[in-house]
Amino acid sequence: MRDHKKILTLLALLLASLPTCLYAQWPGFIQRYDMGYSYTSMVATYNGVNQLYNPATNTYSDTSVKTRIFSKGGFGGSASTFIPCKQLGEKSMLAVSIGYNYNAYLWGNLYKVLTTATDASTTATIDNNDFTGATLQMGLPVSLDFKFGNEAMIRKNERFCATIGAGVYPSFTATAFKDDAGTGFGVQPFLKAEGGVLGGLVWKIRAVYAFGSFDLIDRSSSMNTKAGEPGTFTLTSNSSFTLSLLIDPFAWTWKREGFWDR
Repeated sequence: MRDHKKILTLLALLLASLPTCLYAQWPGFIQRYDMGYSYTSMVATYNGVNQLYNPATNTYSDTSVKTRIFSKGGFGGSASTFIPCKQLGEKSMLAVSIGYNYNAYLWGNLYKVLTTATDASTTATIDNNDFTGATLQMGLPVSLDFKFGNEAMIRKNERFCATIGAGVYPSFTATAFKDDAGTGFGVQPFLKAEGGVLGGLVWKIRAVYAFGSFDLIDRSSSMNTKAGEPGTFTLTSNSSFTLSLLIDPFAWTWKREGFWDR
């Protein structure tokens, strides 16, 4: 009976010390980690030579097209952490954030062009007017952030948090259109803002706007002359906007500071 009491007492002590052990074993960069799902869209410039068909003469001709296009939609994932640089106040901090993004963009009707010929009775149109494709993007955004609230304190004392920041977004892309594919690399500046609330975990919404041009796919040296098919072209990213729903999954390890800790 006494052995049973000793075992129960030992288990009680272990359970009582468990929260302290949990707090002690998580490094800071893990406690500051966030992850989530993103909805994203991109604006790009299509610049190329299209094959047009004239039914009146039963001939094909080339026409130059330069137009701004928008992705049909996009989705992705995001994960990041931050490194504290300087405590600006009791509830504010300057930090460097480092992240990883994986996004997918869908393109549609890139070549949908209708051109009226000199003779009003004839019309030249593109045979392949439903030219669709996709772009995959992987990036490592790095930013300098001003953080406020519970994230700046890594404490549960504050219910809300907010971040504003700016940085650079190096990324690698792979783009495919039917039988054509290409890769690209670019570095874009970006602005971001986010807000969150503590509810067991920290739940956040983040908005990121990246701008600056780089080629997603460059087929300007293509020798394709097949009738009715697209000719040479480049597709250049101009900007992107990403809205993310994030959680800080290890916020439950944060401590709640009392007046006796100050």
